[in-house]
Amino acid sequence: MELGGIIELSYFLENYFKEEIKIAEDFQEKYKLNHSGTIGDMYEGLTNKILDKLIFLEKLNLKVVTGQILNHKGTLSTQIDCMIVTKVKEQIPNSEKYICDINDVIAVLEVKKNLNKKDLKDASLKMQGIFKNFEIDKIKESTVEIEDLYRGYEMITGKPLEDVYDYIGENVNPTNFDSVLLNTLIWEYTMPLRIVLGYNGYASEESLKNGLLNLIEEKEINGGILSMPNLIIARNTSIIKLTGNPYAINVFNYKPNYFEDYWAAYGSYDKNPILILTEILWTRLKNKFPEELKEDIFGDYVKHEKVYPFVMMEFGQHKGKYGFAAIELPKFPERDNTELISSGWTPTKVDRSVFIIIGELCNERKLFLHSPLIQDLIKNEGITLLEFKQKLLETGYVKINQGRLLLRTTECACVVSPEGYLVGENKDGKMTKWLIENTPIREKN
Repeated sequence: MELGGIIELSYFLENYFKEEIKIAEDFQEKYKLNHSGTIGDMYEGLTNKILDKLIFLEKLNLKVVTGQILNHKGTLSTQIDCMIVTKVKEQIPNSEKYICDINDVIAVLEVKKNLNKKDLKDASLKMQGIFKNFEIDKIKESTVEIEDLYRGYEMITGKPLEDVYDYIGENVNPTNFDSVLLNTLIWEYTMPLRIVLGYNGYASEESLKNGLLNLIEEKEINGGILSMPNLIIARNTSIIKLTGNPYAINVFNYKPNYFEDYWAAYGSYDKNPILILTEILWTRLKNKFPEELKEDIFGDYVKHEKVYPFVMMEFGQHKGKYGFAAIELPKFPERDNTELISSGWTPTKVDRSVFIIIGELCNERKLFLHSPLIQDLIKNEGITLLEFKQKLLETGYVKINQGRLLLRTTECACVVSPEGYLVGENKDGKMTKWLIENTPIREKN
């Protein structure tokens, strides 16, 4: 199978990554280098080279720099090894380092040659400092799309969401799981990505997970979800914050009804960390630059990484306040290490009644739950209004606001095909492309 886009690039960069590490290690051995500053410079330089190759620098006019962040409180962060920024504020005199406004920072990377417990603690505390000095109401331009919130919520909980506006803005409820989760996702999707990149150090997936858990349990670092890095890499292992943008795990797949009001917040993956790094960075860049970057940057195939959950966030009252508290997950069955690669986006197959309603919405007809058309459909099907509403929500293409049905898509398309009734997003020609590739051509007699 020929692969394209993100998967192909990640394989290339993984090999490049290993070759460059060997060059750095051989050089260090040749000259018996032991000066931490020089060694650090080599690995920060390697990180810059990797980022140069994967973040569309010229197309998006981005920069990769070293320096400090001017945060919303008007103070400077400690030195940051690598920052991906849209622009710099000012160069630090007589140096190659820069001051960058936090509004212009897309991602922050802390680079470690050997990621051990001390370095993991130091890097995590540096990332927490960015969160502590971040004020979301001072962001000049929000890049959070409402559809991202729907998708993130549904990926995490496994449940359709009727109307996101019931839980955010003026309707925030600090004692409600859905409301706190959605508002946490808004913060996560708005703050700069925070990444810890260790070239060596923890030798296995298990040792890295235990290292992080020990720091949280010993209260060496704040285990709050917003304080923690989005990604931690050591050798071939990645620890990923599961926000649904792009990764999430629905814990109900493991133990239905047991994890009510829980969030599988962290997972681990034991292969090609460059793929994970690329997926996370590209997703953020695609969200920030929707006109410049189209969906086809990810290629025509989707590789389903077998991310393994290991930290749960339990929602409830903790020390008199409602919020999430980290707990270690019970052991799940061993990961199946086979790689799964499948064709990418596909339309959603629906039944005739749902197809009719989505078709009406595509034609901009105003529909309410108690519209005569819907009443006729549920009568003919012999189901309740609640059951029909659930079918609509489960498609992922419909939301309901104060009884009114609305589309969640930018450009919805409805098609009757040999496979049945299909609905899908046609933004960037997704649906059209799929139909061309999957509709058999009838030969003339």
